[in-house]
Amino acid sequence: MRTTSYAIAAAMVAGLAQMAQATPVSNLVTNGSFETGTFSGWSRSGNTGYSSVTTGYAESGSYSAAMGPVRSTGTLSQLLSTVIGDSYTVSFWLENLGSRQNSFAASFGSDVLTSLRNSGQFGYTLYSYVVTATATATNLSFTFRNDPSYWVLDNVQVTSNTPPVISSVPLPASLPLLGAGIAGFAVFGKRRAKARTA
Repeated sequence: MRTTSYAIAAAMVAGLAQMAQATPVSNLVTNGSFETGTFSGWSRSGNTGYSSVTTGYAESGSYSAAMGPVRSTGTLSQLLSTVIGDSYTVSFWLENLGSRQNSFAASFGSDVLTSLRNSGQFGYTLYSYVVTATATATNLSFTFRNDPSYWVLDNVQVTSNTPPVISSVPLPASLPLLGAGIAGFAVFGKRRAKARTA
């Protein structure tokens, strides 16, 4: 009898777990890994010289953005759809191929996430920040200069930390499992009633 009740409970838990299945976390940034081989999805401004999407320096995948404008800064940005008051994780991988006059800054709206100046050479490093949106459209931007070398940027991500709203309506795939659980409880109830009368 105990085995039956465990089986019923397991079936119900499986059904509920399938009902509460959350949507996978999605990146708000278009072409964040530059795998299109272009800057599609991004806006470029300022000094766009010596900046391109290239192979050979990717943190993962095939492509990354190599940016090395000289004497003045260039900017790579993207306007993201955000929810006021929601928390987001902003992350990116950055490498510095040079060690002379350079600067790099990342910002999310009015929040300056990182600011490097005359940085030494370093390999790929993960930068990650938790921020709160203050507008329904937030500008993610990177401003850079590297005389005479390159910053290499890859895997730019912005993901929401706010849990998705879970619908109270069962998903079609979960209905058979839920039905099995309810049927199991009905059978269990009948057996229990028979055992009491006996």
